[in-house]
Amino acid sequence: NSQAATSYNKAEYIITQAGNKVHRGSVLGGSKNIILRGKTIVHENCIFRGDLGKIAVGKCCIFKENVVIRPSFKFSPLKTPSFRYIPMEIGEYVTIGANSVICAARIGSCVSIGSDCIIHNPLAKCLSSLYSLYFSHVHHGHELCESKGRRCILSERCRIEDGTVLPPDTTVPPYAIMSGSPGRMVGSLPEVSDRIQTSIASSYYNNFHLKD
Repeated sequence: NSQAATSYNKAEYIITQAGNKVHRGSVLGGSKNIILRGKTIVHENCIFRGDLGKIAVGKCCIFKENVVIRPSFKFSPLKTPSFRYIPMEIGEYVTIGANSVICAARIGSCVSIGSDCIIHNPLAKCLSSLYSLYFSHVHHGHELCESKGRRCILSERCRIEDGTVLPPDTTVPPYAIMSGSPGRMVGSLPEVSDRIQTSIASSYYNNFHLKD
């Protein structure tokens, strides 16, 4: 599971005291709401929507090119509707492949997400459906008491295969392998998967060197 050495230009990355390496071509909106706990790599053209809510990332996580990280939300369709974003937690040793769009409440540690994945539907469609639901009930004189949201949860030690699309409010159990659109469980990881994923993420970080 060793990662081949790759190099980068110092001028292209911001390197923090905690060892984070963030490409200057990425956008970390609301940076005060974004916590990177160390040894994390954020590649080119990534977008972190910290302007919407808090995003906390554990140590040694890898975000490949064009990844979008966006907090999920909670909508309460009562007489006075309320809408708020939920703080997003990402564990340690998480790797996310290029071009994936992630909108989840929580991602556990030692999780592998492939390239071109979508974790929950686009926000605009979600909001449209929720507001339509609310106004249809108001029109018919009914009151909704429950809260609606799009809160995907990825448990520790799971894997999301390339191109997988997870529907809203999906909970992925530990050790599950998810694939397809919509995503479904197609297998299970071995019990040592946490050690394998830790090795993959650590090796990637340790072999991402400054060009001579």
